[in-house]
Amino acid sequence: MQTALDWLAKETFKLDEWESAKQQLLAGVQQIESHSKQDEHDLQQKKADEQLLEELCHDIQLLSVAIKTSAFESSSPLEFDRDYNKFPLEAYQQIGQHLDSARRSLPREDYRQNKSRNTNWLSRFCRRLNDSGS
Repeated sequence: MQTALDWLAKETFKLDEWESAKQQLLAGVQQIESHSKQDEHDLQQKKADEQLLEELCHDIQLLSVAIKTSAFESSSPLEFDRDYNKFPLEAYQQIGQHLDSARRSLPREDYRQNKSRNTNWLSRFCRRLNDSGS
């Protein structure tokens, strides 16, 4: 104890070191308070996110059931009965039929007179459609 008292008697109070230590302690306290508030905010956000996740999972389940149910109850032939892999071919065949019909409705003499290189594309196109359909 005497040694401690002797040391205290020799040492002088250093105000600048005390102020520096005080500022460091206050900064540490503020940082701890800030982290505590951030943790509280994060915990509230986590609870809200978990609630939203539950609601979204429930909605997904309901939509999944609705999709499965509507797939079997569909009354429209366009929705699920059509084979879309053949869709472009079917469309081209329909266009070809309409073009054939239009070509047949043209007057014969006009059609034969206009067999120039510029109008011959129609017959080549129709032939290609007919060839691709077979």
